[in-house]
Amino acid sequence: MKSIVILIMLLSVHFLVSAQTEIQKEDIIIHDNDFDEVGKTTTIIKVDSTLLPAGNYVMNFERRIHAFALYFTIIDSGMLDGIMIAKNDLGQTLVRCYIKKGVIQRYEKIDPKTNNLIEESFANKDTVISKHYNKYMQLRSEYRYVKKEEIYNWNCSYSSETDSLKSCILYDKIQGKYEYYNDNRILVESTRTKGLPPGIARQTEYFDDKGKRTSKEIEYSNGKTKKINKNGSYSITTELGGGQNVEEYNKYGKLLNSYKAYYPTISN
Repeated sequence: MKSIVILIMLLSVHFLVSAQTEIQKEDIIIHDNDFDEVGKTTTIIKVDSTLLPAGNYVMNFERRIHAFALYFTIIDSGMLDGIMIAKNDLGQTLVRCYIKKGVIQRYEKIDPKTNNLIEESFANKDTVISKHYNKYMQLRSEYRYVKKEEIYNWNCSYSSETDSLKSCILYDKIQGKYEYYNDNRILVESTRTKGLPPGIARQTEYFDDKGKRTSKEIEYSNGKTKKINKNGSYSITTELGGGQNVEEYNKYGKLLNSYKAYYPTISN
């Protein structure tokens, strides 16, 4: 029974390979070949603008550094459909592009040395998500878009020599959140602009390298700013014309100092 199954599989593979039609790049036109743009429609047609017959195709590209081949399928309507695959001259997969009736559903870029995913783009309802990874499969960056507007951004700096991740920044427009992480992935700064108590426009917290909070700044809707120190003392800053009024208090609320700080002026 196993022999029959294996024979059927081998015959299927042979049929798929032999069924591929080789086509020259000079004989076709690729419209909108940004295959990493999810939701975009892409087409491959003949140079005379007529449709390609339905079938499986392979197109070879010769380049100075690396040659590669593009495998794709055309359905009866003349549209691209299924999985488009790009392979190098060693037969290693470089790119997988999932297409449904000409519309790109998912894009994957693969490191041929490790066969690990290094980039992917896909849709989750009305949100397009794009992720990039380093060679250790750690998330280097992630972007989210709704109607091409960026609503989320996670971005890490990295070492070009070791490809290891360093400091990272998170921006979330929907949640009104900004966060900064140091090289050890410890949160050192966090800002919120949504989900705050009434009268507060922005709140920022600062942390040391061990993740302990060192201070907090609260910006009120009336223009005042309160900075709370680690020991509980705080200051209140009020914007004035051309400067600020600063009041400093101890942790019990006793006024310790009050002064005005003026912005520098440029004289002619």
